[in-house]
Amino acid sequence: SVLANTPHPDISAFLAGYIAAMITEDYHTGLIIPKDDPIGQVILTAFRTGVEYYCGLCNPWAGPFYEYPIHVEIPQDAPENEYGAYADYLTNYIVETMYVYPDFLTPDLLTYLSSSGTLVISDTTPLKIQGNWVASLQPDVIHAIETAWPDLVAGVGGVNVPSPLVIANVNEEHLPPGKLQDAQLVLEQLQTGQISTGVNP
Repeated sequence: SVLANTPHPDISAFLAGYIAAMITEDYHTGLIIPKDDPIGQVILTAFRTGVEYYCGLCNPWAGPFYEYPIHVEIPQDAPENEYGAYADYLTNYIVETMYVYPDFLTPDLLTYLSSSGTLVISDTTPLKIQGNWVASLQPDVIHAIETAWPDLVAGVGGVNVPSPLVIANVNEEHLPPGKLQDAQLVLEQLQTGQISTGVNP
């Protein structure tokens, strides 16, 4: 049996954009994605769609008047000690909440972003959660195993079970219960296809 890890990166990216817009003053959101990787472009499109789904035109009222979300692309061969410099590009544009692609979510980068007060959302959970962590958008593997269990016990092979996403490790200071409930409703609608991520399958 294969547990499909995150079969829909667009859903988690849309939700990250939606949550980021919901909790960030003036929608100052951004993201760190891989360079020259089609998945990075999927994430960018879906994140932007999620932000717009929450706030429409998302015009900041106080400025600076950049067009958010702002993104930066990190080459896969970039050394880890340079990730902070890429993050600086976003914080220089007053990005207050950012989605960080899991490959770049190093303890050093998280500490660095925590020191600048930048909030972080990702598809994975860091080993050490800092005060700037908002939430993890990750597959509910337990649910997937429970769903597949009868087939596995019956000896049915080759079962591919998509794991539904869940919002985990929530910091209520940044994502209070009412907003979390709102985000969970949007996640449900994304997973049943009632909301489009803006990415063509």
